[in-house]
Amino acid sequence: MTDHTVKAFDDELQYIGRRIAEMGGIAEQMVADAVDALSRFDADSSEEHTSELQSRGLISYAVFCL
Repeated sequence: MTDHTVKAFDDELQYIGRRIAEMGGIAEQMVADAVDALSRFDADSSEEHTSELQSRGLISYAVFCL
């Protein structure tokens, strides 16, 4: 294996790690927004955030956080 291949692989792993961290931040913010809407008894807003979480497959994560 050449140094070039190893460097390219490391670069890709770092990129993937950054993207996963970014997605985690997005999910965290979405859950926070949904919980905030629920705590304010804002049915329209909480429905909107809950639907967004469901569409992204994150509702299980949101329930776990609660």
